[in-house]
Amino acid sequence: MASSMDFNRGGSTCKVITLIDMDSFECQVWERMFPAEEYWGRPCIVTDQTGRIVSASSEARALGISRSIRLGKAERLARRAGVDLKVFTKPNDREKPDGKTVRYASWELVDALKEYCEMYTFGTIMEYSSCDEFYLDITEEVTLRMALQDGDPVLIESRTFLEGKHEKISGDKLKYRINGLYPLKDDNTDDGLLEEERLVYGGLIMQDINNFLFRKTKFKASVGIGTNKLVAKLACGINKPNGITMFPSCALARLSKEISISSIQGLGGKFGSQLQEIFAIQKMSQLAALTFDDLEAVFDTEKALLAYMKSHGQCDEPVSAKLQNEGVSCGKNFFGQITSDETLKYHLHCLSQEMIERLEEEQSRHRRVTKFIRIQFTYSMKEEGSPSKESSLNGSSNFPNAGNLDATQLCDKALSAMFRDIKCSISSVNITRLCFTAGRFENIR
Repeated sequence: MASSMDFNRGGSTCKVITLIDMDSFECQVWERMFPAEEYWGRPCIVTDQTGRIVSASSEARALGISRSIRLGKAERLARRAGVDLKVFTKPNDREKPDGKTVRYASWELVDALKEYCEMYTFGTIMEYSSCDEFYLDITEEVTLRMALQDGDPVLIESRTFLEGKHEKISGDKLKYRINGLYPLKDDNTDDGLLEEERLVYGGLIMQDINNFLFRKTKFKASVGIGTNKLVAKLACGINKPNGITMFPSCALARLSKEISISSIQGLGGKFGSQLQEIFAIQKMSQLAALTFDDLEAVFDTEKALLAYMKSHGQCDEPVSAKLQNEGVSCGKNFFGQITSDETLKYHLHCLSQEMIERLEEEQSRHRRVTKFIRIQFTYSMKEEGSPSKESSLNGSSNFPNAGNLDATQLCDKALSAMFRDIKCSISSVNITRLCFTAGRFENIR
């Protein structure tokens, strides 16, 4: 198997992958809507109508406030610290917390990133990961800028960091290192320096992109820069908020001692918990100390290989050209509110309206229409357990042209499907979740 230093595949030709992660995005969105100077630098949270925290700014997190607590405790923590806590409460839309505001703000980011990449870079691949996370493959642009470099001193911002083998490098020390070392001479064969040089050029590009995003949207972001998506993701979280972090392979041994296994993408769920319990480990470095044979003795080959590769910073997943989610869904959880056919119809109609609105957005913004819609629901019999049920509405049977339905038609079809599947009165069951999903989109002119 490959060693822990193999994730760059040769410094002179390595890819340069970046992750842009908007810091406390919902807080920024709501702060931008109310840009009064009195709010600047204050701890901020966004809650829904029930008092559940959905986003907390870095200033709020410094007080111990997180999404795992509720509004009341957050306010007590702020009072104890002697600071004012700014609370934004999301309005409800069709019996659910508003989702449009953040969705539309995310579109602004996509448009700004797309504009920059098309105007100022060559060959950049952009991947929408979530409403506030975007991967960029800037490999070709880095190669081009390195070929065109003139040796002039470069500007290094105070928020830009290079994670070195022994220490974090920033400020004047980073500026002197970069302007003193690079560009490297043509006969330099040091893979570590060649890789670092490419990541440095990536960092300079991301400084420009981050500043462009802020000018266009007023949103701030943290950026991670590495040779693959896994390393870029890890780098992105090191110097939050608003930090730009270059993570070369030489820094892996040092930083992996601080990185929790649960924070590694793909190892945060049940599999990650099993790794920690079975081997009594918590950090990425401890996982990397295990051999492939150690892992394969406990897990199947596929899982063992996954854990081994991730622990050594290896990832072959490419950045895919994608500007939106593959599918669309809208759902809601319930806690005893649905007690009759009428209440079921009311909530289904609210979700139907939301789904049709989302599909209209897909058609107008992304120029695509869906070929099927599905209603999913979870319920339990009041006398029995809690089985999950799913009923599909698709173009090959009930919905040959699902995208042409209106909200009432979609609601009626969903009701029919549910009554057919449940086979008893609504008062006899506990419906805990309703969800519409749409997929198999096809592009239109």
